[in-house]
Amino acid sequence: MKYPPETIEEAGSQASQGAALHALLIQLASRYIWWKSPEEAVDFPKRVMAQVMELGNYEDVLQLTQTAGPASLKDVILTAEAGWFSPESWHFWNYRLDLCEVGHVPPLPQKKIPEN
Repeated sequence: MKYPPETIEEAGSQASQGAALHALLIQLASRYIWWKSPEEAVDFPKRVMAQVMELGNYEDVLQLTQTAGPASLKDVILTAEAGWFSPESWHFWNYRLDLCEVGHVPPLPQKKIPEN
């Protein structure tokens, strides 16, 4: 998805893609973000996508990748917070999205403890 869109048609296409992704995230949030309502969960779409990337079944992951696209999934990985991914899925998604070379997976995100 390009931003800003160059034409009215591109803007319409982006809006419909955004609406489709939002609808899918509502559906997926009900299964993968069980501690919040789906409406609350989609306020943090990257968290919903990360949870599906981490725990999702084949059909849900396939639907997410087709609807969100690789750029959105890359953004989830590049901005992930500590605890969102296990080492196995972190490696898988970094390789799957061509974010690293074999044997050079970046470290998992770590919690930062503020210094006084």
